[in-house]
Amino acid sequence: MSQRKGLADLMKAMELIDSPSISLSILGQPSMPMSFYRSNLSSFRYLSPRSNKEVRKVMQEHDVLILPSIVEGRALVQQEALACGLPLVVTENAGGEDLIDEAETGFLVPIRQPQAIAEKIEWFAANKKLLPEMSDFAQQKASLYRWKDYAMAIIGFCLRNKLPNTDN
Repeated sequence: MSQRKGLADLMKAMELIDSPSISLSILGQPSMPMSFYRSNLSSFRYLSPRSNKEVRKVMQEHDVLILPSIVEGRALVQQEALACGLPLVVTENAGGEDLIDEAETGFLVPIRQPQAIAEKIEWFAANKKLLPEMSDFAQQKASLYRWKDYAMAIIGFCLRNKLPNTDN
């Protein structure tokens, strides 16, 4: 739970939203005392780290995964969320821009722009009737990704770019 994941931007976005029907759940390991987070945004549901099976259960209780990361590799939680039928609101820095088909599997937002995050959250609230279809699109998109394909893409990249052998 840090700004590396864009948490301060997400909290600011929630402050910009004036709707009692929109709530935020945050699942993760705090890097600061909980009072620090509550001083930035008092109204969120905190969920402690849990097993992958339990994370999937949590995802199935929610409508959207928001990951406005500033610095990230490929956040696998994005694919896990899609597999659970959650559309995404993510930054390109979350490493999942290929997972986004705009307004079908979710939205890309620029880093460090709480207003853009708030706009997409409000879009989901205003278009709640589209969630079942987006959920289907999300699961279809997730089904296109396999570990074997990912490994082959990495090997192909390394071969094309002739990365130096670091064993020497």
